[in-house]
Amino acid sequence: MIPFEFLHRAAPPYAYTHGQGSIKIRVLTHPATKWVRCIYGDRYSKSHEQIELQLVGGYSLKLWQATLFCPTNRCRYKLKTSNMDEYSGPLHNPSLWFEVPYIFQQPPFSVRPEIASVYQIFPDRFAPEFKISRKLRSYLGGTIHGIAENIDYFKSIGVNALYLNPIWVSASYHHYDVIDHYSIDKHLGDMTSWLEFTQLAKNKNLAVILDGVFNHTSDRHPYFQHAKAFSDSPYANYYKQLPNLSFETFAFVKEMPKLNLENEKVLSLIQEVMTYWERSGVTGWRLDVANEMPRHSWNYLRSKFPKAYWIGEIWHDASEWVYDMPYTGITDYLFRGMVLDLLKNKITQEQFVDRYLLHEMLYTDKQHSANWAIIGSHDTPRITTEVQGNKDLVDLAFAVQWSSNQTPVLYYGDEAYLEGGKDPLCRAPFSPAAGTNNLIKELACIRNTFSWISGCPLEKVYLDQHGLLHIERSVNGNTIGLIVNLCKSSASVDTADAQTVVATRPIRNGLIPPCSAVVKVLSR
Repeated sequence: MIPFEFLHRAAPPYAYTHGQGSIKIRVLTHPATKWVRCIYGDRYSKSHEQIELQLVGGYSLKLWQATLFCPTNRCRYKLKTSNMDEYSGPLHNPSLWFEVPYIFQQPPFSVRPEIASVYQIFPDRFAPEFKISRKLRSYLGGTIHGIAENIDYFKSIGVNALYLNPIWVSASYHHYDVIDHYSIDKHLGDMTSWLEFTQLAKNKNLAVILDGVFNHTSDRHPYFQHAKAFSDSPYANYYKQLPNLSFETFAFVKEMPKLNLENEKVLSLIQEVMTYWERSGVTGWRLDVANEMPRHSWNYLRSKFPKAYWIGEIWHDASEWVYDMPYTGITDYLFRGMVLDLLKNKITQEQFVDRYLLHEMLYTDKQHSANWAIIGSHDTPRITTEVQGNKDLVDLAFAVQWSSNQTPVLYYGDEAYLEGGKDPLCRAPFSPAAGTNNLIKELACIRNTFSWISGCPLEKVYLDQHGLLHIERSVNGNTIGLIVNLCKSSASVDTADAQTVVATRPIRNGLIPPCSAVVKVLSR
């Protein structure tokens, strides 16, 4: 419950540039609020216009939004709800106006429109040689060559980018404990197989995103070995030392000492590594443990790679990390959490609506388009296992994910309902021969056909009289809608106006069956 009449400030994600000479404002209010109005105009003028905000939805709270058109690029405004007698400004002084001194056009965003969806590959586990004949914490024989051999498989699904977990020489099968950033681990292949793979991916219009492990190294890395052996080692300051002369580590993993990312020499080395691999065909980076690395260090590196596609691994609310920060987007695990809570009956549909709205409020529309919508990854139990093998619920999760305004990421094997619990069980071997889910192909086709879905603004979220959940997004007359039926019986659904319809279970006689979803698209 909101303890005051409305929640708003004149800064992202509550207010932000929304095209030439316009800003989008979002306001949170009490659930009893019947309307929200806004008066606005040039901050140097006494003349103002009035607009009524659109209700997006909500149950324990309400989200409202509107676009203010300001031809002079200057704007001030006040708000008033149905529970207020006068228009009000900021909470700290309601007599003042919300001020947007000047509407600057957002700088060129490093979103790659050609990356509409991503397929994540754990290299040692994809099309492996040994399959289940070895323990999951050992090497199973997946190779870069094996990935390249299945390039047509990725194209058949419809994804646009391949994200590979680390491939460098390391001490473990997962390759997050790097010993040499310039060489490919012998278990996975060599530089020849890598260059053949990246060239093939380029020929097939598949971007290659590599896992950038720059927060820490292996304790077997030559620099760390030297730093530990010699008190006057020039590499001692390459790592974060503790007062007792030991070293900080990633989490509590003593085999992964943490790099000193405030050391300019370390940053120069990272720059060299990124340059080296980008010349070999890497078109983007997923940056491991991104929120434990100094912001000024990443801003320095971003200045060296101004157009790079960077996704920061961040599991929590990352709003403070994406505004005026170097990342293109982040790994949105909060998305996964709220979807799973709904499917596992941990929250009601009304609670899901509220969480969905608050999740939408974390980022601007454009920032959402860059973030990765995560349903599964190498660090989480498999989605099929999470829902106890219920394939209908898995498909429903995919429908929510691929109809969102974020970039959907498909974890290898999830398309074939691969099961597995926590690490290492979620990293089981998978061969494309196991088949795929036609639903994923249909959803990917929608994303590839209608590029405007990425970043498409949210219009409405609500439950209808039959208990069906509706999520609607629209931009420039184009609309994508998601209808979810978690009720115990079928319900009527109208798809007559849709240009494209994808259903997780067949629609018969205009009825959507239980435990299913429908995605419908109307493109002008």
